[in-house]
Amino acid sequence: MPNQSSVGTLLMNVALQWDRATEAFEEFVPDIEAALETSLPEVRQELQKLKDSVVRLKREAQQPTVVLATTGTTSSGKSTIANVLVGDALLPKAVQEMSAGVVTIEHDQIRRLKVTDTKNAKWETGEWTDLSAEEIQDRLAKLMEAYRNALDGLAPHECEEIEPPSCTVQWPTRLGLNADAFGLPKGCKIRILDLPGLKYVDDNLNGDVVKREAKGAMCIVAYNSYETDANKQAALLNQVVDQVKVLGGSPARMMFILNRIDAFLTDPNPEESEKVFTHRVTHAVQSKLREALPEYADEIKKILPLGFSSEPALMTLMADNPNSSAESQETAISNLDKHYNALFPREFLNELPRSASRFSAQEKKEFVQIGSKGARLDRFEATLRDHIAKNLPELLLPHLVQEASEPARNVLRFLDTRISTFKLLREQEVEDAQQRLEEINQQLMASQAEVLGLVGPLRDLPEDEDLQIHLVNAGEILSSGLGLNAAPLWSVFHDIVKQPLDRLMAYTWESGTQEGGHDELLDGIGGKELQKSLRNLMAGPYGAISQTGGKIEDSQAEQTKKDLNAFSRALTNTANRLLVRESEIQGKRLENLLQEIETKIAEQLGKNANEILAANGHQFKGLGDLFHRQFSIPKLQIQRIHFEPDIERWSETLKEVNIVKQQRWKYIPFFTKSVVVTIEKSASGMKFGSYESILASFGGSFETSNLEDSVREWLVESIKGFDHELESTLEAGVNEYRRQLQDRLKELKKGVQVKVRIVESHEKGIDKLRQRVQDGEDWRKLK
Repeated sequence: MPNQSSVGTLLMNVALQWDRATEAFEEFVPDIEAALETSLPEVRQELQKLKDSVVRLKREAQQPTVVLATTGTTSSGKSTIANVLVGDALLPKAVQEMSAGVVTIEHDQIRRLKVTDTKNAKWETGEWTDLSAEEIQDRLAKLMEAYRNALDGLAPHECEEIEPPSCTVQWPTRLGLNADAFGLPKGCKIRILDLPGLKYVDDNLNGDVVKREAKGAMCIVAYNSYETDANKQAALLNQVVDQVKVLGGSPARMMFILNRIDAFLTDPNPEESEKVFTHRVTHAVQSKLREALPEYADEIKKILPLGFSSEPALMTLMADNPNSSAESQETAISNLDKHYNALFPREFLNELPRSASRFSAQEKKEFVQIGSKGARLDRFEATLRDHIAKNLPELLLPHLVQEASEPARNVLRFLDTRISTFKLLREQEVEDAQQRLEEINQQLMASQAEVLGLVGPLRDLPEDEDLQIHLVNAGEILSSGLGLNAAPLWSVFHDIVKQPLDRLMAYTWESGTQEGGHDELLDGIGGKELQKSLRNLMAGPYGAISQTGGKIEDSQAEQTKKDLNAFSRALTNTANRLLVRESEIQGKRLENLLQEIETKIAEQLGKNANEILAANGHQFKGLGDLFHRQFSIPKLQIQRIHFEPDIERWSETLKEVNIVKQQRWKYIPFFTKSVVVTIEKSASGMKFGSYESILASFGGSFETSNLEDSVREWLVESIKGFDHELESTLEAGVNEYRRQLQDRLKELKKGVQVKVRIVESHEKGIDKLRQRVQDGEDWRKLK
């Protein structure tokens, strides 16, 4: 395990390595321009990009931004965990109050709250300084309450018109004040994000913020250990999976917490109860995550959730906070004594005064130490320190190194094109070199075709076969040929279509029962509006025929039709939001897979190119630098669904036969006769299907063929785009050598010569520069 200062040391060493490489480039380029007696504008341009990239790398190494994000299940205490990182109760602890909007806490010596004036804000905005923790907490609580009240009763599309609150708090955090103890680099900038609850995390406005902010964050995912109901525990596990999917990327960067673990202290055998619970939840979390994200099976297997009690841990920190008032410290101790005395040995409590206000200084110290240990604060902080050491470099460095690598490789290629052509002294040498270049180009193209053959199954997706079966076969070929996990291909339609459909159907069916549907995610993407429309439908005449279906006469049919259409719209809107959400998540998984495929292919092409160039006397070495780059992937777009329930009109004529008494004679009422009277009545209305048949019809509206077409077209477009980029890259590199050879041939015909030895001596210099770049790209070896 890296020591506490290793992260900062690694960052500085990587930055130093690239800084020295850049200095070497800056010294080398003027020398080679002088030797060639010409300026190299394209080299200068790429060199400037390299310098700019290394400046950013050095800046991040000297003062990196470390982001920790807290998220979690219902009542998991995620905001309290954020408060523990802060060392004070800045965030309201009630889950509802902090469920909608991202709150960012930046480590700083000043104390400031900034509430941005967002679109249609119904709450107070502005900037306040020198606030106490209690004042900030109060303002945030009122702000979130105002936001919830503003959304109350609005339809989902109306809610989108009110942008969630955007709050930034600057505060001297415990994490920042003790950066070295947590293994954080010296001088780093620290940001703590309290992410919105699952109900709000994926809406149109919060979703982009969460994805952007959490992308480079180490995430703490909290699970509510206090929940004992089996059904609710299952719902919480689903929430964990939903949160991990929304955050994206590898679960390795996520630290899983079984919060409120003190719930087991009142059991007859607390250690055994906690052990059984921890084992069961760990197994369930791993199983569900493996099912949802099989490509990360190895990382998921290493997930070991940590038991923690954030609220008593926060109380111990507040009780021991030298910046807090004596009154605040005493209140923290009193609350700890009152609500969490199960953390303390009974004999220790018996020896203390009955009132916390009468504790001596030594008694307070011992009380806080024992409470901190019981809440497992030390284990939480030790685990967090290890988590930072493992994951921070992987979050900070890869994109910065890639940003520097591409222009460095371009400089090497441009330099090599000049060197390898300018040392040619005779026209015949140039013509021979031109011929060798075309031969090498043919070999590279053949190599490229051979390596790209591995993605052939994705390039030629048949339209008349089962796409899912074809993708499974393609995934097996890719897994074998490139040594990667192609799991996202195997379950793409299950994850984008079947799983969300099954989830929505279960929710909608339950919503039609007395118990109602319960799903935190669906509630946040239109589920509440769906349930409201369903209640209205069932409260009308349709409720009486919902189990079997039937006819409703015109007097009530039109209103029933309106209610059914309102329900159908709400169901369709929720389905489309769910479909868009899942297609984004699964599309990102597929994008990551394609990016990994393309990276593997580019690496293999680069390796093959170097072998081909070595076999040809190491000529045109710059062609080996072509494939050190990132390739673009288009975004997956899924077609939206449309659904209207089948409603039939009906009409019929009914004959009503009545027997009536009529007088035989006008003036003698006692004598009557029976007469049959036939009356014709017309009736009309609408015929509605049963609730079950309507849901079945809706399920059929998920036109799998259209969804398959979307994915097929996207995969083909992605692979063809990759093919085109590779071909263009190779062609551009070869054309650069062609152009330089042609220019050299023209110069020789004019009698222009160069000092060959001087130019040849620079070849070794380019080799040294290439090695420096290679060392910088292999930064993980510095660990």
